[in-house]
Amino acid sequence: MTASLPAKPAPRLALVDLATLLMVIGVLNGLVAPSDPGWLALNPTPYLLVPVLLGLRYGFYAGLAAGAAAAAAILLSRHLAQPAEPWLEDVLSHRFVLISLPVTGVIVGQLAESLRRRRLELATSNAELRQQNRALDAERELLLISRHDLQLRLGLHGADCASLDEELHAMARTSREFGPAQLLAALERLAHLRGAAIYRRPAGPADGWQRAALLGDPAMFPATLKPDDHRLVGEALETGQFLAQKSLWDSPPVREPGYLAAYPMATPEDTFLLLVQDLPFRNLSLETFSVVRALCDWFRFFTVAPLDAVTGHRAVSQHDFFRALETAVSTHAAQAVPSALVRVPFATPAGIDPLDAFKELLDALPRSALLTTAIENGERTLMALLPAEPDPGAAESFRSAFEAFNARLGISPKAKPRFHQTRPDESPHQLWGRLVAS
Repeated sequence: MTASLPAKPAPRLALVDLATLLMVIGVLNGLVAPSDPGWLALNPTPYLLVPVLLGLRYGFYAGLAAGAAAAAAILLSRHLAQPAEPWLEDVLSHRFVLISLPVTGVIVGQLAESLRRRRLELATSNAELRQQNRALDAERELLLISRHDLQLRLGLHGADCASLDEELHAMARTSREFGPAQLLAALERLAHLRGAAIYRRPAGPADGWQRAALLGDPAMFPATLKPDDHRLVGEALETGQFLAQKSLWDSPPVREPGYLAAYPMATPEDTFLLLVQDLPFRNLSLETFSVVRALCDWFRFFTVAPLDAVTGHRAVSQHDFFRALETAVSTHAAQAVPSALVRVPFATPAGIDPLDAFKELLDALPRSALLTTAIENGERTLMALLPAEPDPGAAESFRSAFEAFNARLGISPKAKPRFHQTRPDESPHQLWGRLVAS
């Protein structure tokens, strides 16, 4: 598909326009300045309008011809008004004016044709980009429809149709008090856990950890847990790592009495403990526990108190932001689910309140976004981590939101947002270096 501009008027119309302009200017010349045929006393002469207008409308050759015709009309009018004056001397005395008429027509006509060609090129390019954009939108829509159809087919066959990115976004939209229950529900769908519980460490001095959420038989998980009663739990809390029974990796695997796995989750505001008691034998693998760890790692940040109760977005310290960055890199490497990072300078001009612009930015970002501020090389910046954003089209909408944020605050257009995506072969320190590099 190519764009087309309106065609130039027919050459015969140029003759009509030329004759009309010469007649109008000649009549005005006779009425206003009858003693100055050709209107040469004015600088520039109104006859200059003839090559300018025709050059703009019809192009190079019309401008040249119109300039020559205007020069000829001036000489003819002066000869008819002053027949006694030598013709050659009159030409020489006004040679610069007479030469400037066709030259002006040539310049204006050439510029007009160049602008017309450039406009046609831009219109053609715009049409091609629009066509490509429609094709990409159609392909993306087809992918979404195919994904929905596949999920329906998997559901009909009794297969698991949940995905890690969907579970993470659902967990981010859950309120803090229901966060542990949402995490267990996601673990049940993705990792097929049949018996698990989440405990919360009490804020003050108390005897044991309190159960916050339960999946399975309540008899297996006491309301108050004493870590010293379970060797696996005590070791997990001491090391702060995900621990599972070593006998599970024997061949054939052997299960000892007690819990299968334990994972302490230290959030910026609290500490939780996941205990796994029952898991189908066919799902007993490193891949299953990798999914469990990924969900628990993100849960640590989704329990942070939101900035605003309406938007639900969360702000963390720079240290916790880097920990979330490590989680994003490990999730990409283990589960092939990328995350996006954004860095935008936040030097607001004096006298401008950034509150309204900041609220508009939050409205455009998903609730799973984590925000922080940093100062690098003396420059204050706003950073955002968008976990589990596999859709490439989402990056463009985020880019538009941050550019609108800059424009609303009057930040220099040179301070454009910087976007990066996690890479499976890139360490968190390398990604952080790319993000904050000047």
